[in-house]
Amino acid sequence: MAFSLEAALAVPLAISGWLGMMNAAPIAYLQTRVAAVLEIKAVCWSSQSDALYETCSISSSHDTGQALACSPQKVLEISRCLGQNLELLQLQVGQPAVKDNQP
Repeated sequence: MAFSLEAALAVPLAISGWLGMMNAAPIAYLQTRVAAVLEIKAVCWSSQSDALYETCSISSSHDTGQALACSPQKVLEISRCLGQNLELLQLQVGQPAVKDNQP
């Protein structure tokens, strides 16, 4: 098998690249694992919250972070409820309700 200058350079570079990636893999794995744990805690915390917007400090064994829980669904529900209450109030007073789709 004839070795060329290209093979003499490519093989050591490929091996050193693999060794460099293998050296960084445990660190990346740990960071990914901690990020996943914090994300799960943030989702669990935000699903239990009743507030429209709320911040909380969440932590794992290696890292801490701030989480913001917001509920766009609750904002929509509140706005629809207020709109319906306004329509009912206008009907009781005797004024016609204003619709958004009318010109």
